[in-house]
Parts: sequence; structure tokens; C-alpha cells
Amino acid sequence: MAWTQRERELREAGIPLRSDASLAAGAISGAAAGISVGAFAGPSGAMIGAFLGGAVGVAAGRAIEVRTAQEDFVQERLDEEIGIIGGDLGAGDVPRSRRIIEGDDT
Repeated sequence: MAWTQRERELREAGIPLRSDASLAAGAISGAAAGISVGAFAGPSGAMIGAFLGGAVGVAAGRAIEVRTAQEDFVQERLDEEIGIIGGDLGAGDVPRSRRIIEGDDT
């Protein structure tokens, strides 16, 4: 399988891109849908539908998995930049305000 540049970056960042559970869920749900549609053509249609539905389900599960990993990666980088992760929510960049009271020069 060819990895795109974005998938390589996610993989190097330690974000898993393959989960057996998501691929299995996609295959099972796709096969179930394929069986139900293919059953209209008889037993052979149900078998073909199960195979094609399972393949489409795995592809859809993979696409959803990659997209979710990308969104998580972007969100984590944004959280680090803002200061939510390992920071102080940007408070270090804000100059301290002074309270100005009438007659007080400090």
C-alpha cells in the first residue's frame, strides 16, 4: 500500500492508522448490507453481495480511520500551539496589566 505524505507524517508522529477493530466493523457491516441487497438475486447474489459489501466496508472503515487520525493530529498540534497541552493557555505571552488607581504612580 502506498502511503501519502500526510499518512507518513501521522505515522512518524506515533498516530496509529490501522485498527483491526475498525476494519472488522467495516467488513462486517458491509457484508451484512451486501447480503441483504444480494439476497434479492438469490443465494449466489447473497454470496457475491457479502464479498463486495465486505470489501467496500473495509475501504470505508479505512478512509474514516485515516480522516479521524488526521483530525486528531491537527487538533493536538493546535492544542500545543494554544497552550492547552504542555503550556499555560498562552498566558506567558500576555503582558501583565497594571491596576491604575487615582493618585498611584506604580
